[in-house]
Amino acid sequence: MKASFEQQDLIIEGKMPEQLVITKGLNPGELFLFDGPEWDNFVQRLDMLLEAGAIQRSVRRYFFSSAFDCEVTVQDGEDPVSRLELPLYLFEWAGGFGQGDYTISKRQDEENGISRWEVRCSEGETGTEEAEEIIYQGDLRKLKEVLEGREVISAGQNRIVLDSGTELELITNLGGRMGAPAFAEELRAPEGRIQSVRTRSGSIESGEDEFETFEMLAETETGTVKILEVRGSDEYGELCCFRVRRNKQQTEA
Repeated sequence: MKASFEQQDLIIEGKMPEQLVITKGLNPGELFLFDGPEWDNFVQRLDMLLEAGAIQRSVRRYFFSSAFDCEVTVQDGEDPVSRLELPLYLFEWAGGFGQGDYTISKRQDEENGISRWEVRCSEGETGTEEAEEIIYQGDLRKLKEVLEGREVISAGQNRIVLDSGTELELITNLGGRMGAPAFAEELRAPEGRIQSVRTRSGSIESGEDEFETFEMLAETETGTVKILEVRGSDEYGELCCFRVRRNKQQTEA
């Protein structure tokens, strides 16, 4: 089947399931699409195929940090069309603003018991940018060095742009789909220059379970602002992921 981009929407010539999980593929210009059962199976198979340790954590982090629950809009008719509204980070990874032609095909990995759809650029060039991208998962303390001393110049839709050209984005939260009690509230931006950032830990009880909480607080000239609150267990807290993106030219300068 053919696929194309219309602004930030992925348009697929054909009828797709109403709900999909979309992740980065293994190469720029490539996306993986899973329906619900396929995604659950994919997660289970990853744990079975990879031994526990650094490699397993890296592979899980790669896919979980980019995973996005997407509702599919299908236009029925003789030639049905499916429309998927992608978040900015997946749109950029796919290179949707380039001049490439895209195809989508079903991939069945019988040896490992994994199935998925793959979207990839078949001809032409993608519009992937030269940028430095870092993914932080769960550990809010690492974000202090990104935020301290900077001023927020724009914000919206769980995304903050700093005066250094650095973009910070809350990109995924799969706690519900994974059956884990982990979630993050929306990313909020303080006004003015961020003088300092601190984190505060605590815990909450829900039924018979107790979960850790992590808050990120920013001190500005006008007062204290809670930028983010993450709740979850030690095991699943890293499912709340952040994308920190710096333009290479600005970094080198």
